[in-house]
Amino acid sequence: MANTTPYPAVITGLSASAAYAQTNTCTSALSPHKECRVSVTFAPTGNQDAPGTLTVSNYGPGGPETISLHATGIQPGDLVLSPASLSFFGNVGFKTGPDTVTVTNNTQSSVTVNVSNIKASAPFSQTHTCTSSLAPASSCQISVFFKPTQPGASSGTLQVPFVGAGSPQTIALSGTAQAAQTQVQFYPLLVQFGEQRVKTSSSQTTLGVENNGATEVTLGSISIQGSDFSIAKNNCGTTLARNTGCGLEVVFTPSAIGGRNGTMSVTASDSSSPHTATLQGTGISNGTGTPSSSTLSFGTQKVGTQSKPQQVTFTNSGTGTLTLKGIAISPQLFT
Repeated sequence: MANTTPYPAVITGLSASAAYAQTNTCTSALSPHKECRVSVTFAPTGNQDAPGTLTVSNYGPGGPETISLHATGIQPGDLVLSPASLSFFGNVGFKTGPDTVTVTNNTQSSVTVNVSNIKASAPFSQTHTCTSSLAPASSCQISVFFKPTQPGASSGTLQVPFVGAGSPQTIALSGTAQAAQTQVQFYPLLVQFGEQRVKTSSSQTTLGVENNGATEVTLGSISIQGSDFSIAKNNCGTTLARNTGCGLEVVFTPSAIGGRNGTMSVTASDSSSPHTATLQGTGISNGTGTPSSSTLSFGTQKVGTQSKPQQVTFTNSGTGTLTLKGIAISPQLFT
C-alpha cells in the first residue's frame, strides 16, 4: 500500500473475504510517499472457485479501496483434474476450443466414474473419453468448449463425480466474449506455442481462417506482426466461400529468452478493419542439463544410520546459460 499524497494517511481497517486472510505492516500513519505491505493467503475448505475482495479503509477522499482476489480450491481426492482452471476468449455465437483437462486416477484401485454426470456449466460444454471405470494410475481426457451468447465475461465449472474420496472434483472455467460483427475470423484467436529454444524453430501449428457468413468473401493480404513468428505455408486463396475455411501453417522461432508476442492479420471484404489473432511463445535458453549418472546405488544400510554421501555432477552441455529452478529428492529416506 502506497501513500501517493503529500499528507500523512491513516489506514483504519483491512479485511478480506471468506477463505482469505491477511497480515500487514500498516500499523501507523503512512508518511507521504511511503509504503506498507499486506500479505494475503488463501485457505479453501474444499473444491471451490473463490472470488473475493481485499478492502482497505482509510481517512481521506474516495472512501474504501478494494482489490479483487481470485483463487481455486482443490480438495485432494482419488481423482485429480489438471489443469486447475481454464480461460477462453471468443466471439458471441461461435464455439472456441477445445482445451483439454486430464483426469487421473491417483489411487492403486479402479475408480468408478459417473460419466453421465460429467458436466460443464453454460456457456461452456464438454466431450470426454472417460469410461465408467478408471484403472489405477490411468487417465482420460475431457475437451472443454466455450460458446458465449453475449459479450463480456463468463464463469462456470467443470464437474467430475465419482465413487471415492474427494468427489466431485471441479475446476474453474472463465471466458471473455466480444460481439461478433463480421463474417471472417481466425480460429483459434489465440495460438500459444509454449517454450522453444532460442534461434530454433517450432513445429508448424495450423491457424484457420473461417468465413461464417452467408456470402462469399474476398481475402486480401495476410501478414504477421512480430519477427519471432513466420508463415511456413499459406493454403488460403483470394476468395473464401460461405461456411468454409482455409489454413495457415505458422512457426515460432524466438530471437531471445522470455515471452514473445505477435499478431496475425488478414484483410477481407466483410470489414474495413483487419481481422487479427494473437501469437504467443516463450524463448528459453539453449543450455542443456546433463547429470553424470542416472542411478545411484547405496547398497545395504542399517536402519537408523546414514550412508556415505555419493555425488552427482550436473553439467551444462548446451550452448546457452542454464537456469536451475530447484533440486528435489524423493522419497524422504534420502537427503
